[in-house]
Amino acid sequence: MVEYKILRLLVIPEEASSRFADLSVGEESRRIGGDRGNLVHMGYVTDGGFTALHKPILVTDLKGLSDDEAFNIADGILMRSYETIGIECVMYN
Repeated sequence: MVEYKILRLLVIPEEASSRFADLSVGEESRRIGGDRGNLVHMGYVTDGGFTALHKPILVTDLKGLSDDEAFNIADGILMRSYETIGIECVMYN
């Protein structure tokens, strides 16, 4: 598996509960699964009706991705999860 740090903001157009923004005790990260890899993050921040992931990383079998390609895959994972289960996709593991 290859890890790609996502250098651009990954944002959902809804404000998640700030109660779950920080990782819980014993929680090392949160993971959102996708067809082309997993999106791992260290919690999130909220502001003005938006939620942005904190320290997102794409974990995938795909090698040699550019920063833009990694971002597009990570954004696709986040948006598909958000469309499927809503804002809860970032709040829980």
